[in-house]
Amino acid sequence: ALLEPYHRREGQQPPSPIEIENEEKWLVDSVLDARESHGKRMFLVRWEGFTREHDSWEPEANLENAQDKIAEYYSGLRK
Repeated sequence: ALLEPYHRREGQQPPSPIEIENEEKWLVDSVLDARESHGKRMFLVRWEGFTREHDSWEPEANLENAQDKIAEYYSGLRK
Protein backbone atom coordinates (compact mmCIF):
# COMPACT_ATOMS: atom_id res chain seq x y z
CA ALA A 1 0.00 0.00 0.00
CA LEU A 2 1.13 3.55 -0.66
CA LEU A 3 -0.28 4.93 2.56
CA GLU A 4 1.35 4.38 5.89
CA PRO A 5 -0.07 4.95 9.35
CA TYR A 6 0.69 8.34 10.85
CA HIS A 7 3.26 8.36 13.64
CA ARG A 8 4.15 11.62 15.37
CA ARG A 9 7.88 12.22 15.41
CA GLU A 10 9.39 12.08 18.85
CA GLY A 11 9.96 15.50 20.34
CA GLN A 12 7.58 17.22 17.91
CA GLN A 13 4.33 18.43 19.34
CA PRO A 14 1.79 20.41 17.37
CA PRO A 15 1.60 24.04 18.44
CA SER A 16 -0.84 25.07 21.11
CA PRO A 17 -3.82 27.18 20.13
CA ILE A 18 -3.91 30.91 20.76
CA GLU A 19 -6.81 32.60 22.49
CA ILE A 20 -8.90 35.11 20.54
CA GLU A 21 -12.06 36.51 22.10
CA ASN A 22 -11.97 33.81 24.79
CA GLU A 23 -11.85 31.00 22.20
CA GLU A 24 -8.96 28.72 21.31
CA LYS A 25 -7.85 29.18 17.70
CA TRP A 26 -5.01 27.90 15.54
CA LEU A 27 -3.13 30.10 13.07
CA VAL A 28 -3.53 29.61 9.32
CA ASP A 29 -0.22 29.21 7.49
CA SER A 30 -1.75 29.28 4.00
CA VAL A 31 -4.84 28.57 1.93
CA LEU A 32 -4.09 25.88 -0.65
CA ASP A 33 -7.37 25.47 -2.55
CA ALA A 34 -11.02 26.51 -2.65
CA ARG A 35 -14.27 24.80 -3.61
CA GLU A 36 -18.03 25.03 -3.21
CA SER A 37 -19.70 22.34 -1.11
CA HIS A 38 -23.43 22.31 -0.40
CA GLY A 39 -23.64 25.97 -1.36
CA LYS A 40 -20.84 27.03 0.99
CA ARG A 41 -17.35 28.18 0.09
CA MET A 42 -14.69 25.89 1.57
CA PHE A 43 -10.94 26.40 1.77
CA LEU A 44 -8.16 23.84 2.12
CA VAL A 45 -6.05 25.17 4.98
CA ARG A 46 -2.47 24.45 6.01
CA TRP A 47 -2.18 25.18 9.72
CA GLU A 48 0.87 27.01 11.05
CA GLY A 49 3.29 24.57 12.67
CA PHE A 50 1.49 21.49 11.30
CA THR A 51 2.32 19.25 8.34
CA ARG A 52 0.20 18.52 5.28
CA GLU A 53 -1.31 15.52 7.04
CA HIS A 54 -3.23 18.03 9.17
CA ASP A 55 -4.53 20.12 6.24
CA SER A 56 -8.30 20.43 6.40
CA TRP A 57 -11.23 21.80 4.45
CA GLU A 58 -12.81 24.62 6.42
CA PRO A 59 -15.90 26.71 5.72
CA GLU A 60 -15.22 30.39 5.14
CA ALA A 61 -17.06 31.21 8.40
CA ASN A 62 -14.30 29.42 10.36
CA LEU A 63 -11.65 31.65 8.78
CA GLU A 64 -12.88 35.10 9.75
CA ASN A 65 -9.47 35.95 11.25
CA ALA A 66 -7.59 34.70 8.18
CA GLN A 67 -9.03 36.93 5.45
CA ASP A 68 -5.49 38.00 4.51
CA LYS A 69 -4.56 34.38 3.77
CA ILE A 70 -7.68 33.97 1.60
CA ALA A 71 -6.75 37.16 -0.29
CA GLU A 72 -3.20 35.82 -0.81
CA TYR A 73 -4.66 32.61 -2.24
CA TYR A 74 -6.87 34.46 -4.74
CA SER A 75 -4.08 36.88 -5.74
CA GLY A 76 -1.88 33.87 -6.50
CA LEU A 77 -4.50 32.54 -8.91
CA ARG A 78 -4.44 35.71 -10.99
CA LYS A 79 -0.72 35.44 -11.82
